[in-house]
Amino acid sequence: MFLDFELFASPDKQLQPSDLSGKGSRGIFIAYEADTAEKERLDYLKKILAAAKIDLDQDVNALALDAETSIQLNRSAFATAPQYILLFGVKPKQLSLNFQLPTYSPVSYQGTTYLCVDSLATIQEERMAGKNQKAGALWLALKQIFLPSA
Repeated sequence: MFLDFELFASPDKQLQPSDLSGKGSRGIFIAYEADTAEKERLDYLKKILAAAKIDLDQDVNALALDAETSIQLNRSAFATAPQYILLFGVKPKQLSLNFQLPTYSPVSYQGTTYLCVDSLATIQEERMAGKNQKAGALWLALKQIFLPSA
């Protein structure tokens, strides 16, 4: 083995403003894994974010990605540069972020806070099964990022 680390090819497609939903007024970027129940997942995400005093439509730029899609994260696509990047079921390498992130643990790097968690489907299904481990870990991470005095 020549290299002791993984290399990622840069995707041909670059993120464009038209790929994003929401106004992004608070510099929050959320990439989430798209699935057939996307509307239901977004309603669930809205409830989670509302508890952290975040409005999905006003405060966030959101991007839906399927598991096979990769895109070059282009910061010029944002009206307000993201200060927070939250990944729900999206792997960092899908956005050309060439570093590993621990799950459910916020990481700050060069003025941006990153959070990588399971997909909304996984979190919601666990919650509906009466378990709270992933939803609880997500809530703790969101509190740490957005409600530090709570």
